[in-house]
Amino acid sequence: MLEYLSHLIWPSSCPLCGKIGQDLCPICCSQMLDPSGPACLLCEGPLPCDIHGGLPWYSAVPHSGMARELVLLLKYRGNARVGLEMGKQMASVLPKPRSAVIIPVPLHRGSSRKYNQARWIASGISKVWGFPLMDGLKWSKAISCQTSLDGPDRFDMPMDAISWYGPFLKEQEAVIVDDVKTTGTTLYRSYLALRDYSPGGVRFLTWSRSVNVKSKGGIPFGT
Repeated sequence: MLEYLSHLIWPSSCPLCGKIGQDLCPICCSQMLDPSGPACLLCEGPLPCDIHGGLPWYSAVPHSGMARELVLLLKYRGNARVGLEMGKQMASVLPKPRSAVIIPVPLHRGSSRKYNQARWIASGISKVWGFPLMDGLKWSKAISCQTSLDGPDRFDMPMDAISWYGPFLKEQEAVIVDDVKTTGTTLYRSYLALRDYSPGGVRFLTWSRSVNVKSKGGIPFGT
């Protein structure tokens, strides 16, 4: 009965099993998880990386099938609360830092979306891990939406395209969160924005990882 009442108040249903009163069933979501990492953010090789140092990246699922459909629901069909459960499930399978702040990548300037999908995912991670969410990354330059660009064009993003408008992090680890990693350019620019604000390390978390990263022009060695 409570499920039916919640459906009347908040008309939603799980996109995977159809259960009413659920934006996304935890059980349904957990069954698709296939976590990976840590790998180097820039070349996706094993850590420690002799070329790029310590930029550990983790993801929960490959970007295919229903995992991809959830991203489409979250980003393009207005189902923001799906991201909250996605983030909670990520936090349940990815390693937890000892002390950290959870930082979503920023929504692109001029986006027609009314919310930042990365922030919803980051909120789910924050709730499970008990670390604060800090929404301090902002675009400092007008950049085309990355999904409209091929890999080589993504690398042309200025190094200072993103800036940090939050406080010094006082040696807390910065956990930078996004929905999908394709080339990793936005994640890396986010890291560059944070470098001078005393993070006690950094890691990158994404819901999914592109299964076609090489054809998309994945970040080459030395970038």
